[in-house]
Amino acid sequence: MDHPCIEGYGPIYIDNNHYFYPMLDDGKTIIRRSQLDDHMEGVVEDELETNENICPNKRQ
Repeated sequence: MDHPCIEGYGPIYIDNNHYFYPMLDDGKTIIRRSQLDDHMEGVVEDELETNENICPNKRQ
């Protein structure tokens, strides 16, 4: 939780591949980059199906 890339973020989600994603204030939606249908990269919101791997970031 001391990684400089997550400084200033609230709760984060860590997936099974150890990638981490910032969460919205609702506590169930993450923000991530994704390749869109037009082959461009964009930022998308994904609602999580579970609350596993959600870590409070102590450095808010």
